[in-house]
Amino acid sequence: MLKRISEILLVFVLLAILGVVGLPKAAVYFHNQGVGCYQRGLYKEAIASFKKALKLRPTLALTHFNLANVYMDTKRIDDAIAEYKLAIELDPKHIPAYQALSRVYADRLLYEEAVAILKKIDNLAPQNKEIEESIKWVSLEYAADRLEKGTELFLSGEKEKAFRLMREAIKLQPDFTFAYYSMASCYFSEGNYELAEEALKTVVQLDPEFWLAYKLLGDVLFQRGLFEKALANYERALESNDKGPSVYNGLGLTLMQLERYNEALPYLKQAVALDPQNADTLYSLASVYRDSGRPIEAIKEYGKLIALKSDYPNMHNDLGDIYYNMGKKEEALREYEAEISNSRNKLLRDPNDPVARNSLAYALNGSGDSVKAKESIDKVIASNPGYRQAYLTLSKIYEKTGRLELATSALAKAKALSSETNFIDRDISRLKKDLKKMPGLK
Repeated sequence: MLKRISEILLVFVLLAILGVVGLPKAAVYFHNQGVGCYQRGLYKEAIASFKKALKLRPTLALTHFNLANVYMDTKRIDDAIAEYKLAIELDPKHIPAYQALSRVYADRLLYEEAVAILKKIDNLAPQNKEIEESIKWVSLEYAADRLEKGTELFLSGEKEKAFRLMREAIKLQPDFTFAYYSMASCYFSEGNYELAEEALKTVVQLDPEFWLAYKLLGDVLFQRGLFEKALANYERALESNDKGPSVYNGLGLTLMQLERYNEALPYLKQAVALDPQNADTLYSLASVYRDSGRPIEAIKEYGKLIALKSDYPNMHNDLGDIYYNMGKKEEALREYEAEISNSRNKLLRDPNDPVARNSLAYALNGSGDSVKAKESIDKVIASNPGYRQAYLTLSKIYEKTGRLELATSALAKAKALSSETNFIDRDISRLKKDLKKMPGLK
């Protein structure tokens, strides 16, 4: 009985205290208790205290904010979002709640929502450096997300959507150099060299030290036949930071196109030294030896390439020509037959491969079967009328069968499709001289 009387007295005492301090002060008490529990990592107790405070005073924006923070730490993200929103609703100037909510949205990749929230803060506190930095950071994250998704779409074949997302990334971050570079890489892989060049010029304008851009710009200009400009950009890449084999290879190939063979050789040798297992750089080195009239060195490098990749495109045709010009007809025939075998194997995998069919036609012609060679090259031209190499092969077929006028016409067509025409002009001149020597022609 005495215990029961004590309990009743305690209730009256508590009611008296509440009557004095009032409900708001009790709510503050529970709020502070929740903060203490939160600081000690007692999340369950903190949540209980904050809820008691809100039961007494539901309009405490700070309590909703702190409860949201506990929910964040306990991975109850949806509950946290709801509480941050309530804090903002109750106190439209509660900047920490805006900031926290924007971070949650950004973490969930909801960048548009995150940016919208941050812009509201910016209106509340203009010229606040911290908020300005937050806006920049989230915008950059959003742009990076657009770029990443765009790249994935491009690789999966959805190119129109890919470029749209990349343009969105640039709109979000107009100085986002890597977005321009990525777009240029995609344009380059598509063969759209003019747009690739335009994007890369923007990159180097925004960041003159972006050395990767100079290398890719060199590749673009090389494909456009602007070899002097390509050379300048490869050299700029080399000066900056890019001392990889692909830059040395680009430099060497460009100098080879400019017929500066002695200058090309050191770069191509360096490319091979840096990456001796790279078939492309080995082929480039062999080619410069071939074109500079050094057949023995060329044969040696082709031998290394055969050991690495025996079916490298057109390699055996090159060797066949070298042996043929050296008067080694048996060795030449062996190489042409190897190319025939490789090309036919590739055509089994892809009957529409123009490179393999062109190589087959060239090898058939070299081996003496010009009729089948003509049949093969006609198929290439029918399906790929803009393929320059096919007309060069066609010219060889006509020349071997004595039809020099047709050979000259085929070379003229190849020239029209070419950016670099010195060697074609020389062949045209040679064929015209041969035509004059034919009986009945002056």
